[in-house]
Amino acid sequence: GGSGYAAGRLKILPRVAEGPWAVRAAVGDGRPAVLGGAVDVSFRTARIRGVDVYEITADLAAGSSVLARRILGCVKSFAKKLTLDLCFILEGRTVDELPESVLGMVRIHRLDIAACRELPPE
Repeated sequence: GGSGYAAGRLKILPRVAEGPWAVRAAVGDGRPAVLGGAVDVSFRTARIRGVDVYEITADLAAGSSVLARRILGCVKSFAKKLTLDLCFILEGRTVDELPESVLGMVRIHRLDIAACRELPPE
């Protein structure tokens, strides 16, 4: 399938490893959620140093649902006090696609958003 296929199946599994109660309540109890319905997701393939890679961009600020913007606002306001684990999974819908596999994970630890550089436009 194409980008629409993947966008409808890309799930995020968030976990607040360390942080205030307000963020834990906003992020939830660690249930996976399909990203494509709540935020703008785009995909592209590239060849880097002879290796095929699949890049996923989830724009949490633009085009997000009201709920996603509220959660993001809460997370941003406490970013310096948080350790947030994010797991990305491609949803399995048929027996052949199960069990689901983790695409990748990231841990964000006490992020200083003001110190982050903005990426140049493509």
